[in-house]
Amino acid sequence: MSEPRLKMVLVTPEIPYNTGAIGRTCVALDLELILIKTIWVFAG
Repeated sequence: MSEPRLKMVLVTPEIPYNTGAIGRTCVALDLELILIKTIWVFAG
């Protein structure tokens, strides 16, 4: 299998069903899916 040419990046996806649909689309189109979750740090 060849290396993916394009990458799809989702930053803090909020709707699991949409994330799953995008993930399946990436598999079908041989795209790399990168999920980034924001980690909030509160100093206080």
